[in-house]
Amino acid sequence: MFKIRNLVKQYPGNKSATISIPRLDLPERGLVKIVGKSGSGKTTFLRLLGSVDLNYSGTIEYNGINFRRCSARQLADLRFKAFGFAFQEDEFDRNLTVAEALMWPLNILKKRASVKQNLIDSALMAVGLEAKKEKIIMNLSGGERKRVGIARAILLSPPVVFMDEPLAAVDHKNRLKLNALFESLAAKSLVVMVTHTTERTDRETVIRCQDGRFDFIYDRRMDDRFRLQNNLSRQRYSFAAVLKKGVKKLLTNRTKVLLTSMALTVGISCLGIAVLLTEGVGQQVKKELQGAINRDAMTIEKNGEARDDSFRGISDLTAATIAADYPQEIKTFGAYYLFDFEDIFSAKNAVYIKNERRTLNFSSLSVRDFANPLHLKESDFVGLDGEEQMLEDEIILMLKENDMRDLAVFLGDVEPENYLKTNVLYLHLDLAAARMEYETECLFRIKHIFAGSFSTVVTNCQYWNEHFIERILKLEPSDAYEIQPEKPWQIRKTYFLSIYPSKFLDFYSSFSFDRKYSEFIIQKPQKPKTPSDRILVLASAADELKASEVFSIYSCFQGRAQSFSLSSPVYGFLADGRYNGFCKPLFLSRDREKLNELADANYESHV
Repeated sequence: MFKIRNLVKQYPGNKSATISIPRLDLPERGLVKIVGKSGSGKTTFLRLLGSVDLNYSGTIEYNGINFRRCSARQLADLRFKAFGFAFQEDEFDRNLTVAEALMWPLNILKKRASVKQNLIDSALMAVGLEAKKEKIIMNLSGGERKRVGIARAILLSPPVVFMDEPLAAVDHKNRLKLNALFESLAAKSLVVMVTHTTERTDRETVIRCQDGRFDFIYDRRMDDRFRLQNNLSRQRYSFAAVLKKGVKKLLTNRTKVLLTSMALTVGISCLGIAVLLTEGVGQQVKKELQGAINRDAMTIEKNGEARDDSFRGISDLTAATIAADYPQEIKTFGAYYLFDFEDIFSAKNAVYIKNERRTLNFSSLSVRDFANPLHLKESDFVGLDGEEQMLEDEIILMLKENDMRDLAVFLGDVEPENYLKTNVLYLHLDLAAARMEYETECLFRIKHIFAGSFSTVVTNCQYWNEHFIERILKLEPSDAYEIQPEKPWQIRKTYFLSIYPSKFLDFYSSFSFDRKYSEFIIQKPQKPKTPSDRILVLASAADELKASEVFSIYSCFQGRAQSFSLSSPVYGFLADGRYNGFCKPLFLSRDREKLNELADANYESHV
C-alpha cells in the first residue's frame, strides 16, 4: 500500500510546485484511475510512485519501504519484483519481434526456457496479441504497440501495475477487452492508470489531478470498507415442529418448569406491590410540596401537551438575514461549535510542524482553534489578495510572540512569512478519542503567518470549520443548545455574529426590540480564546404567549391586578436590577422580596 506524506515536486525555474500532496493513501488492490488535463502532473506523479524519479521532498512509502532511503540496487530489485510499467511511449527496440522484446525482462530469471515462453504466451493472450508473437514491433500499429507494453507490464504478475494512457490509439473493440482485463487484474493487484477516458469498472477509485493537487472523486475503498458478506443460510422450522419440540421439553423437565412458574408468580406479585407503594409515596410527596409553595405566587402557562421550551442554534440562513439587516454593526458570521474538545480528544490533541526529520510542537494550539477559528475578511488582513478565497485544506496562522520566535528558529532563522514565499509548509493536527476508538491525522497548508496577541487558526472562508468538523472529523452537529448530546460524537452547533465593538450597544438595543427577531436571544460564548466581538444567536423553541392571551388573564382578575406589560423574549440585566423580558419560569407575586430571591435563583446574565 502506498502512503504519501508532504510530497512536493518542483522543477528548477518553476515558481510553483508541479505536484503538492499533503497526504494521500492508495489501496492495496483495485483500479485507481487518475484523470485531469494535460500538463497537470499526472505522468510526473506516476514516475514518482514507480520510484523512477527521486527528486522530490516529502515521503513516498510502499509497504513501509521509503524510496529515498533505498540504495540503487534495492530500488532496482523493488521495481523488478513489485512494479510493472506500461509507459505512454512504447519504449521498445522496434527492430525486435514481440517475443524478443518480452524476453528481455525474463533473461535475468533463473527459469527454464519453456516457463519463460509460457509467461509470454499468457501475457499476449491477455491482451489479444497471441497471433502477433513473431511480428517485428516496427510493423505493428500504434494500438498494437500499446498492447505489447501492457503485456510487458503484467508479464510477471506484479502486485502493482502502472499504466500511462494505456487505451490511447486502441480501437473500441480491444478497449472493451482491456477494460475487462484491468478489472480482473484489480481483483488481486493495484492498477494505477493515467487516462482521459470515461469508461467505468466495478473496482475503480477515481482521483482528479488539478494543478498538482490530487483529490478523490470516487473512493471505492469506502464501499469495500462497509461491504458485508453473508453466505450463511438459516433453517426455518414449521409451527407444528416447534410445538412438538416444546411439549417434549416440558415433559422431560417437569421440576424445572414448576420452579420457574413459582419464581415468575412471586416476581409479578412483588412488581404489583412496588407500583402501588410508589404511587402512594408520590401522592404524599405532592401533597407535602403543595403545602410548602408560596401562596402568593402563581405561574401562567399555556394549556396543552408538554413542549420543548429550550433554546436552539439558528441556521446559516437566519444568520445571513440578520447580518444583511444590520450591515453597519455586523462584520461577518459563521458556525460556532460548543463542545468540550479537550475532554473528548484527551488521548491525543497535538498541533505541530514537521520539516524533514525535525518537529516543532505548538502547545498553545489545539483542535478548538480549528473548530472555532478566527474569521477575517480579505480587507482585514494585508497579506491576502482581495479576490483570493481559501480552500478547505488551507489556513492562515496567527502566532503569539513566543511561538513566532520559536518558528523562526525552527526554519533556520528565517522570518516565517518570507519562508512561505519560496517553500511549502504544512500544519499537522493529530487527534485521538478513547471513548470512540477514534484516531485521525489532518494536514493543512499554511498560506500566511502573522503575529498576534494569542495563537490561533485564521480563515476567510465562512464555512471552513463546518467542512472540518462535519466532513473531515465526521462529527454529528445538533442544534439543541441547552441539551447535552447523548452520543460522544454529537456536537452542539449554532451560528455567531461578529459585531464591531463600538457598535455593540447600538445593535443590542435595536435587536432586542426588533419584532422580526422577537423569538431570538443573544449571548456571549463562554469558551476560552473567543474573540471579544463574537456573540451567539439562539432561537426559542417555546410557543409564545400572545398579547390577547395576556389581556384575557388580566381581565379575569376583575380589578385586583393594577396593570400588565408585554415584552420580547430577549432580555438584558441592568445595574439596578431591572430587566426587560421575562425569565423562564415566570413567577408572579405581591411579595417583592420573594420575587428577588426567585430572580437570583433562576436568572443568569450573559450580557
